[in-house]
Amino acid sequence: MRGKGLAIVGWSAFAALLVGVGALLLPACGLRLGPIVAAWCADPARAAAAVSPPDELDELLLQVHALEDALVARPVCEVPVRQAEAPVDGQELTLPENEDDLSFLDGCWESPQNENMFEEGTGVRIQYRYCFAGGEGRGTVEIRGTRNGPCRGPMRARRQGDRLVAHYERAACRGGGGFWPGIIECRQGTDRAICDIIDVVHGRPEARDRQIRDATLRRVR
Repeated sequence: MRGKGLAIVGWSAFAALLVGVGALLLPACGLRLGPIVAAWCADPARAAAAVSPPDELDELLLQVHALEDALVARPVCEVPVRQAEAPVDGQELTLPENEDDLSFLDGCWESPQNENMFEEGTGVRIQYRYCFAGGEGRGTVEIRGTRNGPCRGPMRARRQGDRLVAHYERAACRGGGGFWPGIIECRQGTDRAICDIIDVVHGRPEARDRQIRDATLRRVR
């Protein structure tokens, strides 16, 4: 009996020794055999870094949000659009250097030099008006104040070198009859265009003494 009791005590001591050695060799996340360590748990410092971003990242995110807020708060600046100068009534015709551009004619023009024209047979004062649109030199001649109502005819202007030549066809009147076709020839003077206004009678320019020479054209619309 005594021998059996000693054997039980011996085995109990051996088991306790094994438990102690296991506690030293088997930590929670690895196995250590002297200088050799086998670990299968994440490094605590790395795990903490993965959970919590570093201070530098927080600072960069704050700067990004601040820039976004600044962009939203900035006023929207519209690109200024240069507006073309509006034609001025009373402006006298001048010929631009660009011979391919006829848009300067757009509008309506009258000549002060032909304000004292009278309709034959009635003595009624009449007024020629030359109107263009579209920027291509196409327009209409209109004789105003006639007894047969407004009289209109098509008109076409072109640049010929440094000169402007406009041909207008016969102006037919609403109440019948009409006015001769004609030609306007302009050249650039010192500060305005100087024009000759010539009726074409039976296919030929009228006599020089009946032409309106060295006239100007003034914008009326």
